[in-house]
Amino acid sequence: PLAPRRRSISRVQIGEKLRKAFEQERKARVETVKLRAEDRKWAEQHGITGPDAAFQGMIARFRAGGARAQSPEPTTAPDDEASISVFVRKRPLLSDESRTGGYDVITPADPTSSSSLVVHEAKTTVDLSKAMDNHTYRFDGVFGEAATNAHIFDAALKPMVRRLFEHRGAHGTCFAYGQTGSGKTVTMEGLGGSGGNGAGLYKLVADEVFACVGAADKGSPLVVRAGFFEIYRGKCFDLLNR
Repeated sequence: PLAPRRRSISRVQIGEKLRKAFEQERKARVETVKLRAEDRKWAEQHGITGPDAAFQGMIARFRAGGARAQSPEPTTAPDDEASISVFVRKRPLLSDESRTGGYDVITPADPTSSSSLVVHEAKTTVDLSKAMDNHTYRFDGVFGEAATNAHIFDAALKPMVRRLFEHRGAHGTCFAYGQTGSGKTVTMEGLGGSGGNGAGLYKLVADEVFACVGAADKGSPLVVRAGFFEIYRGKCFDLLNR
């Protein structure tokens, strides 16, 4: 009866050790910035008023001399051995968000493509002074507002599609996740037209699939089958029915 107990204690100790390591790493990723007079001045010069004006000035100061001044690591193709690669895309503020006083609190390391972003957290300290915590997060790729669907396809999906044809029995999945209004439809379906966001990832992947089929060995013909389903509120709809 003692052996299971020892294992249980060991798991608790390991869990506590991991928690402490995560906490230390989290603290190391957080940079606290205190309010300066220049932040208030920036807000006044740009006609920004209200309780969040100073915070917007602090974010502007950070961007002027912070992440954008560093040399960001470029987004790279997913590792062959990786089970999952996580890419994040930042969209611009919507007009109604700006109209209701919202402001941008996410700063990618590069406006187009990089591997990290900073989330700015406005804070009021115990002595009621204003400060801002800058949380740095790393991903396999971070696409800023200047990135297009074509950028995302080239970096994240094109290598995966080609790998499907290089390895027998290979599988690949692109899973778009985000709340309503976060930009999934623009990314996956595109906006139409000839711009960088004209074609969505659906079309870009389909084009690449048929390009790979056309270049495949003619002695072993490939068959392409397609399905199109929507899962909404726990129900599955076949969008190609009839």
